[in-house]
Amino acid sequence: MAKNNTPNEIWRYKHHIQYKMTIKQATKQDIEAIMQLQEKYHVSNLTETEKQTKGFVTMKVTHEQFAHLTVSSGVFIAVAESGQLAAYALTSDWTYYSQWAIIQEMESLLTDFSLENVAITTKNSFQYGPVCIDEAFRGQGILGQLFKAIQSIYVPKYVFAITFINKQNERSMKAHARQTPLSIVGDFRFNGNEYWALAAQV
Repeated sequence: MAKNNTPNEIWRYKHHIQYKMTIKQATKQDIEAIMQLQEKYHVSNLTETEKQTKGFVTMKVTHEQFAHLTVSSGVFIAVAESGQLAAYALTSDWTYYSQWAIIQEMESLLTDFSLENVAITTKNSFQYGPVCIDEAFRGQGILGQLFKAIQSIYVPKYVFAITFINKQNERSMKAHARQTPLSIVGDFRFNGNEYWALAAQV
């Protein structure tokens, strides 16, 4: 994929305060801040109450993996005017993501998933997510803007975006329902947890 670091600047309002937010592809200089945000909301670091109130991410991504995804244009971020990282979203093809066991499980079930009577395959779809938004910046439409930015680089190559969300992560499900065209195409069980599979045409 071609690298395109042209930032998309948006203005969002929260509690009558105007925030300037920049949506762009990440560079290696952003990785440390991204990893800190991942740790803040990773499922392994939260109590049961925090999981319900804050939402969470389940995939654990290493510094090396973030670096690879950054080089391949697979990391999008939202940055506040102050310079603080507000959010990140990852994306890639099935080939790279298949190193995660949960993706392997999802791939094995693809024959069961379709959208508008079109079968979803590893050839016509790409993996979207995980996505993580700092709670200080939620409610500003950042998720939808990140999804649109990702769509813009994948439209020529793929038909579908596909992802998974833990069924216990109601906050994430509601946010995606409000801000993206993703819809449920199936579900699956992995490592004792149940997940929704969601997809959208791009």
